[in-house]
Amino acid sequence: MTEIKEKILQDILKTGFPLEMEVANKFKRNHWSVDHNTYYIDKDELKGREIDLVVTYFLSNPVSVLSSDYFELHFVMPIEIKLANKKPWVFFSSETTPFEQLMNNQIIKSSVGFKSEHHLYYELIKNHGTTLNENLGRSFYEAFSGNGSRDDIYKALTGTIKTLEHLIEDCSHDEEKSEEYSSRYLYLYEPTILVKGSMYVAKIENENILIEETDYVQVAFNYLSPNYKKKDYIVHVINHEKLPQYISYKESKMKLLYKKLSELEGISLEEVDFA
Repeated sequence: MTEIKEKILQDILKTGFPLEMEVANKFKRNHWSVDHNTYYIDKDELKGREIDLVVTYFLSNPVSVLSSDYFELHFVMPIEIKLANKKPWVFFSSETTPFEQLMNNQIIKSSVGFKSEHHLYYELIKNHGTTLNENLGRSFYEAFSGNGSRDDIYKALTGTIKTLEHLIEDCSHDEEKSEEYSSRYLYLYEPTILVKGSMYVAKIENENILIEETDYVQVAFNYLSPNYKKKDYIVHVINHEKLPQYISYKESKMKLLYKKLSELEGISLEEVDFA
């Protein structure tokens, strides 16, 4: 390798690009759709911004898209990828409330064409989709930053939920016009941050602060802005080393949910290959 190539390589390794490509390849190997550096409109700043990845897991049955038995499920994850090698991310957590468990805010859905009552298929989504942990992250900061900085975490959180809102608005299927569809379309969105580095959870236990290392935390992020209607989000923060297991877990959850919703709608799954 020439000297200039070696210098470029060392410079690249200081950035987040190698990690982004590594993450994208893991999703692609599992047959997820991967979009790099997707742009969204930041309504607060009135400008276009980009998020690292938007990945989608897609399921459908082998019938005509015009058939009354056709059903598509799209599980979409807008993902910010961050390095935290020198400044571990710390999340202050507390118990998930009964109201949060009831609302199950981690799933934001857009659906059209279902023949069953809304509350019936929503209950299946709640029971067979992502469940809330016993504790949720409430606040956060970057350790050893010197001044309790939280900028990188905050930017990642806002970036994922603003991308999420943009994707929902940009969805081609309009839930309010569901009677126009003979087919069924379900979109589930899960804002996600992937971190390379250490993560910790801090919580109060017996009047002491207990700190534990973690590879996954659900963050209750309340974002208030006159430009966004929704303000309560659950953002999933994952250590990148756990990604293969996390992908497998999400795939199995979505396959089960697809089966349960198909059964509710009276759709035969004999020809569907979930391998």
